[in-house]
Amino acid sequence: MSQRICPRCGEPKSPRAKTCRRCSLERDWGGWENTQWRMAVLARDEHKCRRLGCDREGPTAHLEVHHVKNFRLHKEVRYQVSNGVTLCKDCHDEFHRRFGNFGNGWAQMNKFLKEGIQHDSSAVL
Repeated sequence: MSQRICPRCGEPKSPRAKTCRRCSLERDWGGWENTQWRMAVLARDEHKCRRLGCDREGPTAHLEVHHVKNFRLHKEVRYQVSNGVTLCKDCHDEFHRRFGNFGNGWAQMNKFLKEGIQHDSSAVL
Protein backbone atom coordinates (compact mmCIF):
# COMPACT_ATOMS: atom_id res chain seq x y z
CA MET A 1 0.00 0.00 0.00
CA SER A 2 1.45 3.36 -0.96
CA GLN A 3 1.78 6.13 1.61
CA ARG A 4 -0.61 9.05 1.25
CA ILE A 5 0.52 12.65 1.69
CA CYS A 6 -1.58 15.56 3.01
CA PRO A 7 -2.02 18.14 0.22
CA ARG A 8 -1.92 21.02 2.74
CA CYS A 9 1.21 20.26 4.75
CA GLY A 10 2.96 17.30 3.09
CA GLU A 11 2.71 15.08 6.20
CA PRO A 12 1.45 11.46 6.01
CA LYS A 13 -2.31 10.87 6.17
CA SER A 14 -4.57 7.85 6.14
CA PRO A 15 -5.50 6.62 2.64
CA ARG A 16 -9.20 7.53 2.96
CA ALA A 17 -8.70 10.95 4.58
CA LYS A 18 -8.59 14.19 2.57
CA THR A 19 -5.97 15.72 4.89
CA CYS A 20 -3.82 14.62 7.83
CA ARG A 21 -5.31 14.66 11.33
CA ARG A 22 -3.59 17.91 12.30
CA CYS A 23 -4.85 19.76 9.22
CA SER A 24 -8.36 18.34 9.62
CA LEU A 25 -8.51 19.77 13.15
CA GLU A 26 -7.27 23.25 12.27
CA ARG A 27 -9.82 26.00 12.37
CA ASP A 28 -9.94 29.45 10.92
CA TRP A 29 -9.85 31.23 14.28
CA GLY A 30 -9.29 34.55 12.56
CA GLY A 31 -12.43 34.25 10.49
CA TRP A 32 -15.09 36.92 10.82
CA GLU A 33 -17.90 34.48 11.58
CA ASN A 34 -15.95 32.85 14.43
CA THR A 35 -14.99 36.25 15.85
CA GLN A 36 -18.62 37.40 15.83
CA TRP A 37 -19.74 34.14 17.46
CA ARG A 38 -17.09 34.41 20.19
CA MET A 39 -17.99 38.03 20.95
CA ALA A 40 -21.70 37.17 21.14
CA VAL A 41 -21.11 34.27 23.56
CA LEU A 42 -18.84 36.40 25.78
CA ALA A 43 -21.45 39.18 25.85
CA ARG A 44 -24.27 36.75 26.71
CA ASP A 45 -22.16 35.30 29.55
CA GLU A 46 -21.19 38.81 30.74
CA HIS A 47 -17.48 38.04 30.22
CA LYS A 48 -17.51 35.55 33.13
CA CYS A 49 -16.57 31.90 33.43
CA ARG A 50 -19.89 30.05 33.76
CA ARG A 51 -18.63 27.28 36.05
CA LEU A 52 -20.22 27.49 39.49
CA GLY A 53 -17.79 28.90 42.03
CA CYS A 54 -15.34 30.25 39.47
CA ASP A 55 -14.91 33.97 40.00
CA ARG A 56 -12.79 34.72 36.95
CA GLU A 57 -14.16 37.44 34.72
CA GLY A 58 -13.16 40.37 32.57
CA PRO A 59 -10.23 41.03 30.27
CA THR A 60 -7.56 39.60 32.61
CA ALA A 61 -9.37 36.29 33.18
CA HIS A 62 -8.04 34.49 30.07
CA LEU A 63 -11.55 33.58 28.98
CA GLU A 64 -12.13 31.08 26.23
CA VAL A 65 -15.33 30.19 24.39
CA HIS A 66 -16.03 26.46 24.18
CA HIS A 67 -18.12 24.80 21.46
CA VAL A 68 -20.40 22.42 23.39
CA LYS A 69 -21.11 20.34 20.31
CA ASN A 70 -17.87 19.64 18.44
CA PHE A 71 -16.76 22.36 15.99
CA ARG A 72 -15.77 19.94 13.26
CA LEU A 73 -18.58 17.39 13.56
CA HIS A 74 -21.56 19.71 14.10
CA LYS A 75 -21.30 22.32 11.37
CA GLU A 76 -25.03 23.03 11.66
CA VAL A 77 -24.59 24.60 15.12
CA ARG A 78 -20.97 25.75 14.79
CA TYR A 79 -21.77 29.46 15.07
CA GLN A 80 -25.00 29.39 17.05
CA VAL A 81 -24.58 31.32 20.28
CA SER A 82 -26.53 28.59 22.07
CA ASN A 83 -23.68 26.17 21.27
CA GLY A 84 -21.08 28.25 23.11
CA VAL A 85 -20.06 28.50 26.77
CA THR A 86 -17.56 30.93 28.30
CA LEU A 87 -14.93 29.24 30.48
CA CYS A 88 -11.68 30.49 31.96
CA LYS A 89 -8.59 28.74 30.60
CA ASP A 90 -8.21 26.54 33.71
CA CYS A 91 -11.83 25.35 33.61
CA HIS A 92 -11.66 24.82 29.83
CA ASP A 93 -8.49 22.76 30.15
CA GLU A 94 -9.99 20.73 33.00
CA PHE A 95 -13.15 20.03 30.98
CA HIS A 96 -11.09 18.58 28.12
CA ARG A 97 -8.84 16.60 30.48
CA ARG A 98 -11.90 14.95 32.00
CA PHE A 99 -14.18 14.55 29.00
CA GLY A 100 -11.82 14.56 26.00
CA ASN A 101 -12.10 16.60 22.82
CA PHE A 102 -14.72 14.69 20.83
CA GLY A 103 -18.26 13.50 21.39
CA ASN A 104 -19.02 16.09 24.05
CA GLY A 105 -22.49 17.47 24.58
CA TRP A 106 -24.77 19.34 26.94
CA ALA A 107 -25.06 16.49 29.47
CA GLN A 108 -21.33 16.62 30.18
CA MET A 109 -21.19 20.41 30.09
CA ASN A 110 -24.13 20.89 32.47
CA LYS A 111 -22.62 18.42 34.94
CA PHE A 112 -19.27 20.20 34.72
CA LEU A 113 -20.76 23.69 35.16
CA LYS A 114 -22.87 22.66 38.19
CA GLU A 115 -20.07 20.82 40.01
CA GLY A 116 -18.41 24.05 40.93
CA ILE A 117 -14.83 24.88 41.77
CA GLN A 118 -12.85 27.48 43.63
CA HIS A 119 -9.58 28.48 41.95
CA ASP A 120 -6.55 29.44 44.01
CA SER A 121 -6.75 33.24 43.73
CA SER A 122 -2.99 33.51 44.30
CA ALA A 123 -2.21 31.42 41.22
CA VAL A 124 -0.67 33.26 38.31
CA LEU A 125 -2.37 32.69 34.98
